[in-house]
Amino acid sequence: MHDRRFPITFVPMNTPVTKDPVLDDVERFLHASQMSATSFGRQSVSDPMLVHQLRQGRECKRSTRARILGFIQEFADSVQPKSSDAALLVVQPQTGEAV
Repeated sequence: MHDRRFPITFVPMNTPVTKDPVLDDVERFLHASQMSATSFGRQSVSDPMLVHQLRQGRECKRSTRARILGFIQEFADSVQPKSSDAALLVVQPQTGEAV
């Protein structure tokens, strides 16, 4: 018997996972900065599971999305780029275009 506080839900295997638009920006940032996903989540919104859950289909509130993009911008402003991927650190929200 299962615990009623945690209902069992079944999702068909072929159900497509929708992704939050901010995930592409986060993935580019992680690649360019060489920061771990856990560190990024902890530093940006105090949630070490953020990136993992975004990859699994989590959708962010607008305010959380703004905090994530703000963190990326602050990081890019405070760190001198060390790689050819430096342009990927600063991205336009929702478009993915480098500025």
